[in-house]
Amino acid sequence: MTLIECPECKKEISDKAKECPHCGYPIVKKEEKKKQEPKKRFSSKKYKYTGFICSIPCALILLLFLLGITFNSIGISLLISLVYGVIIYLLSKYLLNTKQHIKKFAWLVILFIALPLLISLFLLTKNEDWVYQDASTTNEIQFSAIGLCKYKYKNPDIDVTSKTCTFERTEKQNPHIKYTNKFDNEQEVHCVVNDKKMICSDSYSKRSLILDKK
Repeated sequence: MTLIECPECKKEISDKAKECPHCGYPIVKKEEKKKQEPKKRFSSKKYKYTGFICSIPCALILLLFLLGITFNSIGISLLISLVYGVIIYLLSKYLLNTKQHIKKFAWLVILFIALPLLISLFLLTKNEDWVYQDASTTNEIQFSAIGLCKYKYKNPDIDVTSKTCTFERTEKQNPHIKYTNKFDNEQEVHCVVNDKKMICSDSYSKRSLILDKK
């Protein structure tokens, strides 16, 4: 038996006593005290805007890289980034309901930032840039890894960048390009790749050009 001090009269009593024999003060044991104390409820209110705040930088980072992959195709890039941001926001609404899920969400945010970065960097390395340049004229064709391209033609009198540009490759990786110029004329360019040279025939100018890979 261990003696403890009564909180009321400060006299020594047995630790097994349910009340003080001197003043009648009820003695509550530590175990019972813990049971009586109400558990603090986890509140997800303070994380109300966390998902929204996290989704914005994730979407913006993806947007910047998509603009590089799609050659500044704002419509496509914005749409994909918006969908991506909404997915992160919905995941946050689901995962931030319990304390245990907060760490999971933090790792998911890191994953959602790192994954598009790595994929975008990989796709950017697959971009190709071919150019023909003489004293007065510059022709440049850029290919992305997702089937989009950009065609530029420049001379002292005219400067044209394609409004839309897509390409398909044949079995020998020879690109067949379709593009719309700023005058809304649809053009086709047939190219043959040979080592680090690409010979292209433009349906508009009716001439062949030899482009070098940058």
